[in-house]
Amino acid sequence: MLINVLNGSLKKVAILSNELPNAPSYYNDEFHDYLEQGATTFSFTVAKVINNQLQDYTQFLSDQSYFSFRKNGRDYLMTPSSEQSVHETSTEISFFCVSLDRELINEQANSLANTASHNIQWYFDRMGLISRTKITIGINEVSNLTRVINYDAQESKLSRLISVINNFNAEFDFVTTLNNDGSLGTVVLNIYKENDGQNIQGVGTKRDDVRLTFGKNIEDVEVDVSDDGFFNAAYMTGADGFSWKNYDFSYKNSDGVEEFYKRKGSEIAYAPLSAKMFPSQLKTDKGDIWTNSDRTTEYKNANDMWGYIVSQFKQYAYKQITYTVTPSSTLVNQLIGDGRPLQKGDTVIIQDDNYMDIDGNVGLILSARVSEIITSDTNPANNKIVFSNYKKLKSEASSDIKAIVSQLVNDATPYFADIATSNGVQFKNGTGSTTLSAHIYKGSATTETIADSYEWSKDGTVVANVQEIIVDASGVANKAVYSFKATIAGKVVANQSVTITNVDDGTNGRSVTNVSQKWRLTTTTATPTQAWSDAGWLTTQPTTTATNKYLWSITRTTFNLAPLTQDVIEQKAVYGDKGDKGDTGNDGRAGKDGVGLRSTTVTYTISSSGTVTPTTGWTSQVPTLVKGQYLWTKTVWNYSDGTSESGYTVSYIAKDGNNGNDGIAGKDGVGITATTITYAQSTSGTTAPSSGWTSTVPTVAAGSYLWTKTVWTYTDNTSETGYSVSKFGEKGDKGDQGKIVSDTEPTTRFKGLTWKYSGTVDLTASDRTVILSGTEYYWSGTHWILSEINAHNINGDNLSVTNGTFTDGKIKSTWNSGAASGSTEIENSHINMSATNSSSKVTNSLGLDIQQGFGMRWTDPASNQSRSVSLDYGNLAFDRNGVAAGLNFDGANLSSSMPIQAPNTIVKSTQFSVSGIGIRLDRMMSFVAVTFSGRASSTINNSPTIINVLPDGFRPISPYSIDYMVPGNTANNGYIYFNPDGSIRIMATINSGYYIRGTRFYITNDVYPS
Repeated sequence: MLINVLNGSLKKVAILSNELPNAPSYYNDEFHDYLEQGATTFSFTVAKVINNQLQDYTQFLSDQSYFSFRKNGRDYLMTPSSEQSVHETSTEISFFCVSLDRELINEQANSLANTASHNIQWYFDRMGLISRTKITIGINEVSNLTRVINYDAQESKLSRLISVINNFNAEFDFVTTLNNDGSLGTVVLNIYKENDGQNIQGVGTKRDDVRLTFGKNIEDVEVDVSDDGFFNAAYMTGADGFSWKNYDFSYKNSDGVEEFYKRKGSEIAYAPLSAKMFPSQLKTDKGDIWTNSDRTTEYKNANDMWGYIVSQFKQYAYKQITYTVTPSSTLVNQLIGDGRPLQKGDTVIIQDDNYMDIDGNVGLILSARVSEIITSDTNPANNKIVFSNYKKLKSEASSDIKAIVSQLVNDATPYFADIATSNGVQFKNGTGSTTLSAHIYKGSATTETIADSYEWSKDGTVVANVQEIIVDASGVANKAVYSFKATIAGKVVANQSVTITNVDDGTNGRSVTNVSQKWRLTTTTATPTQAWSDAGWLTTQPTTTATNKYLWSITRTTFNLAPLTQDVIEQKAVYGDKGDKGDTGNDGRAGKDGVGLRSTTVTYTISSSGTVTPTTGWTSQVPTLVKGQYLWTKTVWNYSDGTSESGYTVSYIAKDGNNGNDGIAGKDGVGITATTITYAQSTSGTTAPSSGWTSTVPTVAAGSYLWTKTVWTYTDNTSETGYSVSKFGEKGDKGDQGKIVSDTEPTTRFKGLTWKYSGTVDLTASDRTVILSGTEYYWSGTHWILSEINAHNINGDNLSVTNGTFTDGKIKSTWNSGAASGSTEIENSHINMSATNSSSKVTNSLGLDIQQGFGMRWTDPASNQSRSVSLDYGNLAFDRNGVAAGLNFDGANLSSSMPIQAPNTIVKSTQFSVSGIGIRLDRMMSFVAVTFSGRASSTINNSPTIINVLPDGFRPISPYSIDYMVPGNTANNGYIYFNPDGSIRIMATINSGYYIRGTRFYITNDVYPS
């Protein structure tokens, strides 16, 4: 796995890898993927010191670092965050990271007072849970649901996010996408309906293709049972004392057995199957087998109360079971079932015959869901999968994630320390004083918390145990670090430090005025001791010989202040003795055997790295040099056979200080004004030609050498020259046979050998590769690899391949798999696929056309059953045995009377009054409920018409008369016309003081009110 190291701006600055050569590696890694929190954690360690030398990459590893990588097809951005997110020693540094934004973990969400029902997006926006992050909402399966939620206190944004999602009976998953350079692209929060163990999966996939078996791919199955919160009977009360006594409800399980019920005339709901399995044993009344729990809810109708208690029974009326499965060492990342590894949230079947139930039945077969996956690249023996039993429809996280989230929440409200000063933190010329005051604050509170005790230290030595101290300049020599620790209940909860400096007015600094260099040759390895003025030091660089083997340089740096000069002597080169004749060498970097050099291109770029080759920014002109960075030069040699090779040189651009030695392609302190490249041929590969140099590549005879001369001209009117040479190869020996055609495996193999197997029966080769008849393979050095032909254009009339044809633009293939067979056709703008089971005769077909849309059909002639679905630009149609349903822009055409939304759901309400009589309108799908209240404040007569009192969304299809009642005055009852134009007309006299009562309905086809 390749880990990108990002800085605080989320830009890649380094990489870690255990596969790439020369890259820093990591160890002691452990990756946790948790279902319940939609999050992951990753811990790992990197060595700082190798072969007793501190490594340069250590500068990029700190508490400000981020890490990104791709694992099992998913991207992750990890943030160091925990009680000990970074642990560093003299030799190594360790990180503990989470895949959540620091804002989610550390920032606080405030209390929320709310009385209305809102969707989940409203709560996210109102509390700012993700508004200032890169997190966006992707899939949202509960967008149409609303809830009334309140919060009385502060908590971390992460805890609040989880709470809101749980209130909507949902679960979630964060999906990160990285850019090509490893930096953060997007973070998407997907919200799914909660897994119900039957029809709703939630996060992950129901893996019917997987069955895990003890002794095969499972090494052990551990079962933990908990009855925390257990109950099987509940006395229920609604909001404001609402009673559901006159309602009757029943819930049956998948076997048709009544699992939960509430009888009319009772306030209690029961779970009888649970009571039979786990009866209460200590009751004085032996007939009372129930474990009771009184519940008061916020619901104001019986249906909502029943839905609530059913969900609670499913969770707590049975023992909660957690399974910990120890898989084989390869199961965690193994491709199983239909060829996919297990992911968090996946539902699988687990079987273990080493269990027996209370009835003596042998074998444990259960449906379980992956709640946590633990993997390690460097310690695969630690790989582990945690499964949870979901018969109770509750995602159970492992104790690890509970502990981690608990720690994150606790860490989210730390004490913040602050030091106040009365006179700044810097003294001048040893005079003055300042008062340092220690202060701590809890979380985001603005009110100071007074600690039990304070302890001040100066440069690590305790100096006082008070909240304020006075620091005098006379006690500070140059600088001193003052720090305090605040203690509450015997625990240090916060600390802070400040550096106090004492500066004096200084003199002008010492700077470099000139740097010069000389050279000399010696016959021994002893460092020369002669002074700069000695005549043996030469102003031009001499050439080493077999006698004067050692080249030395003396560099004199001149300063403006004493001491005025500094001389440094270094060994620069050693003349090598001639060795034995070596074997024939490989191609040189700047030339290939048997081809000519067509052109050479030189480009430049600046980089902060001197080891990692830049990928962008290359230009034909030397860029502006930046001190402390590196100048890279890239030379591209283009050959006459259309190929090319690249070479790189790099030089460090020194920061202020002693000038460095000249690099190959530049001098310290000067720029390059021009680069000139010329070519010449020669029969010598060691002595550069003295003539014949041209700006174009000459023709070079086989066995001769092509010389390239590069002249760099600097801004100080000096220049330097560099040479490169390549030999044009002579005709080589006859090569190995390129291709073998035989019906047996070749015994003599070399890398690149091509073998066409001419046998008529498939053959298993020595490397266990199955060789197909009439097929070509090539030898990779270790295995036979199938040869492939890649072409941009193939011209011909017809193409026939195994199980398929390509005729006149039409592609057709046929296939067989056991009892099933089928065909696929692709022609013009449509695709047709079909499959038939030869035993059952069941047929499946699919069609896709650019203009006609999409269609699928399933037919079972044995049962005379059929199903079909079609989709085009304006319609979605279904058919089941001739019964049709559809959805289009004009609405839904359903196959039954089942509504799109529950009929008792109030979409919008409005109200108005006429002479003191209140009229309330509630919109419910295609109905409007009219409710009267109040009393007439004046007499209404003469059948008045009141216009524009019915707003859009509440007007009837046609004039609708609604009768009303006057309690105690039945003779005075009347009716009111409600009209499509928004007016109402009262068709009787209502005397002053009359009470009007009643609720009636009429039909509307208005659009839903906004």
